[in-house]
Amino acid sequence: MERSVFIQSIRYIAIDIFGSFIYYPLCWYSVGLKLAAQKFGHNLVFRSHALGLGIQISNLFRPMYADYTFAGRLISFFMRIVLLAYRVSEMLVFSIWYAIALLLWVVMPIAIAVNLLHQFFIIDLRDILPFLK
Repeated sequence: MERSVFIQSIRYIAIDIFGSFIYYPLCWYSVGLKLAAQKFGHNLVFRSHALGLGIQISNLFRPMYADYTFAGRLISFFMRIVLLAYRVSEMLVFSIWYAIALLLWVVMPIAIAVNLLHQFFIIDLRDILPFLK
């Protein structure tokens, strides 16, 4: 039995469009958050490999330029300590950056929805957030 265009239009509007409004938050905070957290982990691993932290730590006590004298070992050790400190601090900055991005992923849709409701005078933010009074 063929359906009329009108029935198919009603089905499209009712199920597909309104259903996507209901499915969006579920997808954003379940599957989307899982994918964002996985991307966060992959970015941290990539950044660690790009900075060469594992190689830097494994070669910490190996002298540079095959200079096995005491002075060569001492200079190499402290030089590698300085490089390692710089790279670890860079890794820390990127970790904080990625954590802030993940936090924004969680908070921004809620903040946008609350602000839209406030703009249309549906809710008053002073009732929800007592520190605004």
